[in-house]
Amino acid sequence: MRILVVDDMDSMRHVMIRMLKSIGYEQVEEAVNGIQALDLLKARQYDVIITDYHMPKLDGFGLLQRIRGNESLAHIPVLLVTCEDKRSEVELFIKAGVNGVMFKPFTANTLIKQLNWIKESLVTKQTASAG
Repeated sequence: MRILVVDDMDSMRHVMIRMLKSIGYEQVEEAVNGIQALDLLKARQYDVIITDYHMPKLDGFGLLQRIRGNESLAHIPVLLVTCEDKRSEVELFIKAGVNGVMFKPFTANTLIKQLNWIKESLVTKQTASAG
């Protein structure tokens, strides 16, 4: 599974990448903001995008909207990482088509659960469309 981690903070990107590798995900790439992520998405295929919410240039919500608005990218699961815990914000993410939300701080177990949920959702979707 190829994963793109998008976060403007070096330390958070590296923590996320180390966490992903420690739980068995080796194909992990990184971007510093939504604009760079979109450039990478044009050049490569990813199975999951994990993005921070608050970033300069193009934040995680804007990135999510661009992905969902692009027919060739819209199928890619997006996991949003945020410190926002307001119900209205989370509802906004869900309405925009996010596949999961993780609240900072989070543990490797939380990350595992979110990725498993995304994988199970994809299998369910594929099974439903095949039947």
